[in-house]
Amino acid sequence: MIGIELRRPDGSFATEETYRIAKAMLATGFITLPEGSHGNVLSITPPLVIGKSTIEKAVKTLARVIRELNL
Repeated sequence: MIGIELRRPDGSFATEETYRIAKAMLATGFITLPEGSHGNVLSITPPLVIGKSTIEKAVKTLARVIRELNL
């Protein structure tokens, strides 16, 4: 399990942004979930058997989603 905590430049919790990223990732076929007490942690739980190419695709997709959402 991997958790990526998201905060705004002012240090506040990026709850709305985390939900937007999770929704966009789901649309691309990757399941991520907003977690944490403030909903600002993007939770990624890959299967136990995952290939390097799938990990690379997920990371590239996440980077693209963040750019496209202007975050």
